[in-house]
Amino acid sequence: MSVEATSWALHQQAVTDPGARAVLFGLANHANHEGRHAFPSVDLLRRYTGLGRRTVIAKLKLLQEEGLIRKGNQRVAAAIIDRADRRPTVYDLALGVGLEDLEPVGDEQEPDMPIEPGANAAPRGKDSRGAQDAPREENGVQNSANGVQMTTLRGAGAAPETSLTNPYSLSGASGNPNEHQVFGQAAGRDDDGQPPASDHRFAMTLDWQPEPEAFAMACQRACLAADTEYTPAQLAKFTAHHADAPGRRHGQAAWLAKFVDWIRNDDRRAQAAKSATTGGQPHGNRTGHAGQRQRFANLSAAEARRIVEQRRREQAAGPSGGEVYDGDTGPGH
Repeated sequence: MSVEATSWALHQQAVTDPGARAVLFGLANHANHEGRHAFPSVDLLRRYTGLGRRTVIAKLKLLQEEGLIRKGNQRVAAAIIDRADRRPTVYDLALGVGLEDLEPVGDEQEPDMPIEPGANAAPRGKDSRGAQDAPREENGVQNSANGVQMTTLRGAGAAPETSLTNPYSLSGASGNPNEHQVFGQAAGRDDDGQPPASDHRFAMTLDWQPEPEAFAMACQRACLAADTEYTPAQLAKFTAHHADAPGRRHGQAAWLAKFVDWIRNDDRRAQAAKSATTGGQPHGNRTGHAGQRQRFANLSAAEARRIVEQRRREQAAGPSGGEVYDGDTGPGH
């Protein structure tokens, strides 16, 4: 709660709509002395003003259009309320707007009936008829033209500091709102209110280790299984590769994404090398039809026909005494 904000909300004349003024006063009740970081919920503003939910939302929109409030730092609410769907909007108040050319207004009230010309005012002295001064008592009541009581009758000697009694106040004991722990927590979050993966960018080091939970989330974002594992060799190669470029600096989330891509590409290279070793066949010692076509491509048409006819005759006659053909018969055999 801020005296400056609430006083401005009461005296400003930029918006005279009663409902909008009531909503503005409710926001000022939660702002600091600079008019910033006010985030009461819509339901709480309904309780303050007695208005409906749609009406409160409409009045907030009206106040924004008139320039009396604007959206502030949403990280302040995120530092207090974890769930994003439960966070109210943080507003900043434009203190000073609507106070231009205000006529001073005192405590005296204009009379309901205007004084007729020639009429005398009611006497105020003790020696004349009419009202008398308030009696001076021993409990501290003072005589004043406006009836102001200058000293307290009983109770506290001074009004308590509002920042110490209001649990929703963002001002510290010293009166400086920047000392409140909420702003320290808000400084450690992104603009959307979510906690960042790292507070700063850094160069890769050889002793870098990914956090297990953050690594699992990075794998899910890369469409990999959350239980994806990496080998020490993959981590060592990754850190050594990027540590050679100290000018390359990224945040923790960016390094995790690069490491996940490194693992995925490394697995692809390993599978490609394994496929090249076996020739894409279940057994590497079998040439198959592709090998035969490659061998026949180096022969002439007459030689190829002769080999085919020879194989047909051999298949029709069957193998002779103990000879086994391996299917690699060449020309002239």
